[in-house]
Amino acid sequence: MKVIGLPIKTSTAPSASVVLKSCFHVEVSMMPRIVIKRGNRFTKLVVIGPRGADINGKRKWRCKCDCGTYCEATSSALVLKKKKSCGCLRPESAANRQRKHGMSLTPTYITWQSMLTRCRNPKMKQYHDYGGAGVTVCTRWHQFENFFADMGLRPDKMSLDRIDPFGNYELSNCKWSTRSEQAKNTRGAAALKILSKMQKAKP
Repeated sequence: MKVIGLPIKTSTAPSASVVLKSCFHVEVSMMPRIVIKRGNRFTKLVVIGPRGADINGKRKWRCKCDCGTYCEATSSALVLKKKKSCGCLRPESAANRQRKHGMSLTPTYITWQSMLTRCRNPKMKQYHDYGGAGVTVCTRWHQFENFFADMGLRPDKMSLDRIDPFGNYELSNCKWSTRSEQAKNTRGAAALKILSKMQKAKP
């Protein structure tokens, strides 16, 4: 919408109240009508023909995906790329991400997944001690490639350990540790150390 304003005129008489007059001309620009024809391609979908309208009155089209599956999509979904395939593109994209680093079945990748899960998924048994207790994963480590670049391969017989058991998962607070090292660095062990120091500090 474009608004064009004309100059505002005011009264100059000192005893009279100021009178403001303005005039506006409004121009409404409409979006051009979406033209879709049989044979048009939208990412992996090829338009076969019209299929009526959806419950909102938007025109629908029957399409054939490159994988061979037929599906339906509205004109706006096709043009705005909200519908790119019959649904096969999503798992395909996930597979491409896995092939990108080729480490989806390695101990390092499994460690990274486990770290995210216990901080994000309330259904996990360990969530209460991690995500439920306020432990988070730094934004950089939301991507496996960044986690791997910072921590490298997980050494044999070691697991991811937080230096400060009350802190978050981030480069400055993580290291690879053996099981015995982790046992000495739990929240309970840390709490006992703090209590011991407090008792020693008493007069």
